[in-house]
Amino acid sequence: MSTQDLTSYPVIQRDLSGKTVAIIGANTGIGLEAAKHFARMNPARLILGCRTHEKGTATASLIEKETGYSKAESWPIELSDFSTVRAFTERFEKDDVPLDFLINNAGIVAAKYEQTIDGWESTIQVNYLSQTLLTILLLPRLLDTAKKHSDVARVVIVSSLVHSWTDFRAERVPFDKVLNTLNSPDDQMKRYEDTKLSIILFVRAFAERFSSTAPLVIDTVCPGFCASDILRHVDTSMFDPEAMKLAHTPEVGSRQLIYAALAPTPEDEAKGIKLDQFKGAYISQTAITPPSDWVLSEEGKKVQNGIWEETIEILNKVDPKITAILQKYKLC
Repeated sequence: MSTQDLTSYPVIQRDLSGKTVAIIGANTGIGLEAAKHFARMNPARLILGCRTHEKGTATASLIEKETGYSKAESWPIELSDFSTVRAFTERFEKDDVPLDFLINNAGIVAAKYEQTIDGWESTIQVNYLSQTLLTILLLPRLLDTAKKHSDVARVVIVSSLVHSWTDFRAERVPFDKVLNTLNSPDDQMKRYEDTKLSIILFVRAFAERFSSTAPLVIDTVCPGFCASDILRHVDTSMFDPEAMKLAHTPEVGSRQLIYAALAPTPEDEAKGIKLDQFKGAYISQTAITPPSDWVLSEEGKKVQNGIWEETIEILNKVDPKITAILQKYKLC
């Protein structure tokens, strides 16, 4: 695990008046701390995507108590059930809710193989498939909002440096059947790393296919090694004790999510770092960072295209609107 020093990085501050922020996995850990930071920026709406309405309501009360912000909303979403993801996105259309920022933060580490109600290994569905489904289904809402606000919509998906601990080399999985191959009890201990690698490949493929002039930035971010609730099902005794001592708090990790959503900073711009450079980027330690060597290899690029096509095929069976949305924006 990384023990890089993130404590010196400040939280970016912006006036988010008139903006709508949705944070998935907002009731605990890094997501909760990011929600508090966004609340202090006074968005018009702060949507808390939590597993139950009760958890979201309790989180909204906690945010109001700690920040004074009283407009947080509880929207239930359970990523291990595709139907709740669809219901979450349909609510935006039904109630005509704008969306400027989508923070896909939810994630799990499954110590043993478990299948969801939809027949997928739980880590693959929660960490990857449901978040890509959510992103594509909300794409029209994000772009419509950006157009109305004459601004750029932002999507952040939380990845991790552990994406570099795995790869999808040909000897392990067919390049065009990665997800279906990994949807098995075999090699379960690598599933978390596999999902974080899948996120990076998907975001890079998305950014490559999307119009460079479109008012949307999608990137991935590593929050660093944090002692948060995501480790609740993990035997932490397997980790280096010294590394565990250096694990950051969720609040420190959340600063990276805020950076990924709001960068570039004035300091970045002074260095010549432009907004467009964040499209498809992997962010670590408050900077655009190259992903693993394997991702950048020729094999990695081949698998990137394969996992994009496979993901779309899978998601279109969940909701046929997927293909229509992608065709509308010339993504397929």
